[in-house]
Amino acid sequence: MKKITMSVAALSIAVMSYGQTTQCKSLTKDSVQCKNKTTQVLCYLHNPNYNSNSNIKATICIGTTKKGRKCKNKTKNVNNLCHLHTKKD
Repeated sequence: MKKITMSVAALSIAVMSYGQTTQCKSLTKDSVQCKNKTTQVLCYLHNPNYNSNSNIKATICIGTTKKGRKCKNKTKNVNNLCHLHTKKD
């Protein structure tokens, strides 16, 4: 019975520690420990292998305003229209 209790306790500790966040181990430019939280050893700022999810560059909207001027909003949509000029169905 004691072995089963120890096994259950060890298993529950392992499950609870999964996905826990810790403080980044790297140092900032001022030689102070980074305060970002991460599930890995290094945060996204200090990890050299980090890939951002968005590699799409923002462009200026090709729409026109009510006054006939060019729209100045930025967009990442493939149709190059901002949220104001994209037609909603």
